Amino acid sequence: MSIEKMLNIEKIIKKYDMGKILDIEANNDLQFVALRQGYSRIKKKTINSKIIFLISVIQWAIVGYQLSWKWENRWKELSENLVNYINSGWTIDNFWFRENLLKNCKNNCRLCDVKIIRLQKLEEVKNKFADIKTLEYYYDNMFELNGELAQIFNQKLDAKTIVFAVKMFGYASRIVHNRLVFYPSEITIPLDSRLIKLYELIHGKSEKNLKKILQYYMNLSKKYSISPLHLDSLIWVEIWNNYLN
Repeated sequence: MSIEKMLNIEKIIKKYDMGKILDIEANNDLQFVALRQGYSRIKKKTINSKIIFLISVIQWAIVGYQLSWKWENRWKELSENLVNYINSGWTIDNFWFRENLLKNCKNNCRLCDVKIIRLQKLEEVKNKFADIKTLEYYYDNMFELNGELAQIFNQKLDAKTIVFAVKMFGYASRIVHNRLVFYPSEITIPLDSRLIKLYELIHGKSEKNLKKILQYYMNLSKKYSISPLHLDSLIWVEIWNNYLN
């Protein structure tokens, strides 16, 4: 029997306006909570510490695949290490990621050598992000950041880690700048295994065409006027955790 008869996903989505979704993100998404709690513990909110925080979030998201633990745990781990790193007075240094965090972390240590190569690509263009005004510009223009990251890593605009990095950068920027910028509707949802599984459960069959699955969620986004990255938060926190986990 299709889960659609037990769980009408559109009926659930209809219950939430953007105000409720933003509240879910800020208070129930443990990734956002981990970042906010970490940032609150930084002793001096200098321009340099803000830059380190924002760049580090991009770095951590870019290598966010093949995890060895839950998503929220890796962001808690990052925040704890990052606070100690910033409070010690160090400056932004990709060496810290390569040698100290990535190789020794509990939650994201698989395929370490491959992930280090990805981080090195960011290191080569670090100057593009090493200015607080530029980072704030990218917060106001997140679709441009989407394109920039896709170009750096030679990937498509809808690549999962690329759009996820934009989402987490948006979270971190909301915290650092203490203001809200909605995610653009042009940025696609990060199509991961849970979204694929949810699609297959709803339709009662397996589906190998990832473009078809992605389009399903993009259609939901358009139908209910919820940009895909905000829809991702709603599905992950409310629907997946409450109905399927």
